[in-house]
Amino acid sequence: MKQKKRIINHLKTDWEKVKKDVRLEDIYRTLEAELGAMGIGNYCTTYPIIDNDKIIKLGLTLTEKIPDILYEMKELQCLELKINTTVDLEGDNIPDEIQSTVPKGTCELTQLKSLRIRTEFEITELILPDCIGNLTKLEKLQISEATLKNLPSTIGNLINMKELILDRNEILTLPDSIGNLINLNSLDLSENKIISLPDSIGNLINLNSLELRKNKLVTLPEGIGNLLSLERLNLNYNHLTSVPDSIGNIGRLRHLLLEENKITSIPENIERILLKQT
Repeated sequence: MKQKKRIINHLKTDWEKVKKDVRLEDIYRTLEAELGAMGIGNYCTTYPIIDNDKIIKLGLTLTEKIPDILYEMKELQCLELKINTTVDLEGDNIPDEIQSTVPKGTCELTQLKSLRIRTEFEITELILPDCIGNLTKLEKLQISEATLKNLPSTIGNLINMKELILDRNEILTLPDSIGNLINLNSLDLSENKIISLPDSIGNLINLNSLELRKNKLVTLPEGIGNLLSLERLNLNYNHLTSVPDSIGNIGRLRHLLLEENKITSIPENIERILLKQT
């Protein structure tokens, strides 16, 4: 424990040096080596990218609660969090169940444009806090293969989002607020457990690519035909018995993938789209 406290104090000391314009790469290289040698994991998984002596890109591994001092990096634009633990990352009593929560301190980094979250060990659920909606400048969010089951409704606050990647999780439903992401270009929900989509999905008028393969979709909302910018719609490996006629209204649609469903008949206007692919 004393050794760990020494490392934290070392980090705080280095942060004071950072404020005095010391080269950040050297500071973090030293810290990374010392943490690794002690076997308690690394805070830094990539060397920071620096602009005008401010960290704007950083990769972190969470093997214990991250020191609050790191959340002073208010100019940070790109962050990768690798959650490498089964403990409650908010510092409460450690439960027996294997559950991890994205630290709420992440929500204070309001200049973030890109956030990627990964997990290393098998956990029962990764929890995304409501405060994620504070990151209104976020343009890309990726949480892949992390046992994410729910999205908070505040996800709809991220109106500048262009790319949302949530593949290989255990998501059952999407909040209606997903329809607020009107600047979204790409949405990947592959390999989840989604049964149905909210009607608000039709509000994503700038969406170019929608990946829904390997879910449990039974029906699709008629509003999906409002996605007039859509060029790729992947519905392979679901439980669909039919598709809405409205999909035929999507003039830009070039790739419509319907393999391994239970569809018995396809509307004529959609058949024309399929014929163009062959």
